[in-house]
Amino acid sequence: MNGFARTAFASVLALAPTAAGAAAPACAGHAEILADLARKYRETVTSVAPTVDGFMIELLQSHRADGKPETWSLVKSLPAHDRACLVDAGEGWQDVPAATAPAPLVIDPNAGDPL
Repeated sequence: MNGFARTAFASVLALAPTAAGAAAPACAGHAEILADLARKYRETVTSVAPTVDGFMIELLQSHRADGKPETWSLVKSLPAHDRACLVDAGEGWQDVPAATAPAPLVIDPNAGDPL
């Protein structure tokens, strides 16, 4: 884990109360996590998506002066309970345009064994 990710996890862990001797999840109140990432890394929410199990995934990013991505964090939250957890963090997030994604592999059943 790079230095940024360790620092991001540590900052969120500092927000999470834990029982003595228990492993601390990187979780806290949703607003607390977003405020901490905004304050420490200038990150804001750039993408959101609901999951099939009722959670919300949020991508937060900060950008350099030239507009290129700098840092990113992935947060999974449960909006109904005001809880959120930092899933991962890093630097240099890159969006991939759909046109550059590889085409799906299509196998012709009449062509015989491709192997």
